[in-house]
Amino acid sequence: MILTHVSSSFEDVSQQSVAVEGWPLQYVQMSSGRFSGSSKEVRFGGLQLFRETSNATVNQFGASRGNCVVFGYALRVAGPIVVNGTAILPSHIGVLRGDRELDAMQPPMDLMVLAVDSALLEDHFFATACIDLDKWARHGVLSVEARGRAAHFGAELLEVLEVLSGERDGWDAAALEGAREDLLALLVPIVLAQQNETRPTLSVFGRAQIVRRAREFVLDRISEPLRVSDICRHLRVSPRALQYSFQDTLGTNPVSYLKLLRLNGARRDLIAAGNSALQVKDVVARWGVWHLSRFSAEYRHLFGELPSATLQAARSRC
Repeated sequence: MILTHVSSSFEDVSQQSVAVEGWPLQYVQMSSGRFSGSSKEVRFGGLQLFRETSNATVNQFGASRGNCVVFGYALRVAGPIVVNGTAILPSHIGVLRGDRELDAMQPPMDLMVLAVDSALLEDHFFATACIDLDKWARHGVLSVEARGRAAHFGAELLEVLEVLSGERDGWDAAALEGAREDLLALLVPIVLAQQNETRPTLSVFGRAQIVRRAREFVLDRISEPLRVSDICRHLRVSPRALQYSFQDTLGTNPVSYLKLLRLNGARRDLIAAGNSALQVKDVVARWGVWHLSRFSAEYRHLFGELPSATLQAARSRC
């Protein structure tokens, strides 16, 4: 898996129109004033993630990236973005098929976009939530409220983009796979927000069994960058069933619990590594961690000290 990174700024709208790879669009500046815009893009493993800013109202027309599904969220926008006649509200997530013509009116904005290869997304949706991608996205442009998840979605896209584009030494395949799974995991709740899915009917014993099997599955594979989607595939349960089982049994969600397992496991390994030459990054890599700075912040929040302090204290006792 290879990462491609491009970042540019522009003083003319026509320059910005050709900046993002795979989008044969024309831009027309609709509001007066000197134009200023920028784009930052990463591409890897069937994903294209980019941020586009503009200080003017712009009409974009042409074709969106082919053979993909596009998810967009405006971090900042002066009003609704209208795509093919559908108004995407500032607090909503816009979704469209990449194999269709695009005609959009965008006010001044700061926009995050994630384009996902259709085959990759179809496999992920069906494996984790039994969602038929063609059936769900066949109605063209969607404006998804996502029940309060939209801002979180945009913030997560921005963080992944900044982390991936800011590493000068590059990323290995395992780290990129972890980043891809993190991004894909953000998409299922967007789909479920559009559906009236009832709560799965499970007994108390059934929910406890799901939690036990999920925990065993994770702990047996501590060196793999496991995600919730992997647990769902292995247990053959939907994300909702997994969510309710963890919430009812442990009072937390599977994502948080998986994070806590990793944090606690890494702490045990750091304490045990006191008389070795291992570094923090070596230890946490065993637990499927690709975003070291985020992990360190979460570790300090839970244990009251940085991972490096734990390792230093362990070495001082040897």
